[in-house]
Amino acid sequence: MAGVTFENITISYDSKVIIDNLSLKVEDGECFAILGPSASYTPG
Repeated sequence: MAGVTFENITISYDSKVIIDNLSLKVEDGECFAILGPSASYTPG
C-alpha cells in the first residue's frame, strides 16, 4: 500500500482562508485528521 502527499493546498470558505499553503505527507499506516471547534462545520 502507498501513502498520500498533498502539496501547496489552500482551502477557503466564504472568502476566508481556512488553510493556506499546506503541504504534508501521510505514510502508509499513519492516520491524519484536521480538527476544529465543535460544530465548526454545519452544512447548509
